[in-house]
Amino acid sequence: MGVGIIGSSRLRVSQGGDFPIDGLFSYYKFEETSGDAIDSFSNNNGTILGNVTQGVEGKISKGYEFGSGSGISLGSLNLNIENAYSFSLWFKRSGGGIGMLISNDNSFQAQRFYQLRLNSNGAVEFIRFNSGGGVSTFFGTAESYDDGIFHLVNSTFSIENGSRIYVDGVLKAINGDKQPNKSGFGGSHTIGARSSNGTLNSFIGILDEVAIFENKELNQEDINKIYNQGNGKTI
Repeated sequence: MGVGIIGSSRLRVSQGGDFPIDGLFSYYKFEETSGDAIDSFSNNNGTILGNVTQGVEGKISKGYEFGSGSGISLGSLNLNIENAYSFSLWFKRSGGGIGMLISNDNSFQAQRFYQLRLNSNGAVEFIRFNSGGGVSTFFGTAESYDDGIFHLVNSTFSIENGSRIYVDGVLKAINGDKQPNKSGFGGSHTIGARSSNGTLNSFIGILDEVAIFENKELNQEDINKIYNQGNGKTI
């Protein structure tokens, strides 16, 4: 694992300030009780795979509970994340093995791009792959979050600042690799699993409010707004 541990409208805007929409590509609020996972910002609806229970209690209203062999396929998104990107979501888990939060990582090395995940100890990790499918960036938090309560994770990258992981509005880990991401994306972007072909490394728990930003590194002010929407404290 890399170094960088740091110490211990259609959008909802009614709970703590405006949701940042600069660079927003897709936003999955997980309010549905059946059918596809609806993209509330654009038209990139997700296909439910396997054992996903919709309509459970989420961090903000409803959420989705993911079981073994489950996930949501978003298809081959036309994302512009060569120079910057961000991911944001709420998760709740009590334990388990490696669990993908969101990824673009099929079985073929040439189609591997990123993984935002929890490891078997409950730490948040981010992996970025180079053009040959090998690991370019691999780092994560020191703390475990397998505590059965909701946490907000924000993962960001830019060619100016490298990669960062925030949990509950606090910067927890950094990695200084600033090389651009590989352009063009093979395979499917998937929420809650590594691959739409077999749903490997399924996340076991509840996810809510998944947002994807293209060509945008969320800053602390943006992250505060997202955290406060979940009735968090002001950072």
